[in-house]
Amino acid sequence: GSRFDVETPTAVAGVQGTEYALFVDPGGATTLVAISDVVIVTAAGGSAEVAEGFAVTVASDGSVGAPAPTPIEFGEGPWLTFNRVEDGLEAPPAPLPGAAFFEASVSLPHIGLNHYPPGARVLAVIREQPGGREIGRGEVEVPREGDVFIQLLLGLRPGHHVTVTYLATGEVRETTVVPLEITLVDSATDTITGTAAPGSVVVVIVADPGSANAELFSVTADGAGAWRVVTTPRVDLVDSKVVTARIADADGDTTLAFEPGAPG
Repeated sequence: GSRFDVETPTAVAGVQGTEYALFVDPGGATTLVAISDVVIVTAAGGSAEVAEGFAVTVASDGSVGAPAPTPIEFGEGPWLTFNRVEDGLEAPPAPLPGAAFFEASVSLPHIGLNHYPPGARVLAVIREQPGGREIGRGEVEVPREGDVFIQLLLGLRPGHHVTVTYLATGEVRETTVVPLEITLVDSATDTITGTAAPGSVVVVIVADPGSANAELFSVTADGAGAWRVVTTPRVDLVDSKVVTARIADADGDTTLAFEPGAPG
């Protein structure tokens, strides 16, 4: 077949009968993703053969990195999905359901995805603060049965900023983690106490393990940041109950806290 070259500020990709994608960031680095067959990348600092399913990055100084498996944000991103749909290779992805939201846990190292469509590929990125340095990321494919956790290597703390991207369409949800803690669950007095930022509206959920049965209590943290819920007469706080607390942002994404001693 015929051959043609594609040139970017830092690299030239020689293409022959293959499918590929090029991404050029604002700093001038180029990332090439080989979707099928092999692409030859040449730059001032060398060259590389990039096989199907692999990607290579050419830095702004022309140095060529080693080919590596395609990162999920490049291999399953909305730009590639759009082109596959335009080429008739796959059906248009469904938009993210309006009920979808995520929970950023300050007690256990995970992010919970709720009402994301089965099969969705999702990427979570954690930064020290909004617009700050990236400190972690995790990715997952939502199973057939629905809701799932993205396990993290580090715990989330107040001030951390979390973005969750639905890779098929590029839709992003985000929240900044806020202070929240359950300090005591007292089954003798049916009382739950905790702390949050003063004035925060905290939703406390008391549930039966493995069941959809749950009771919700709403309380506002006082000027010192303390809050307290008495569950009787609606709920008897036996030891088998599962207690969580949530603070939602304006879009419905939440900071989540588990009761002390909850299994990780």
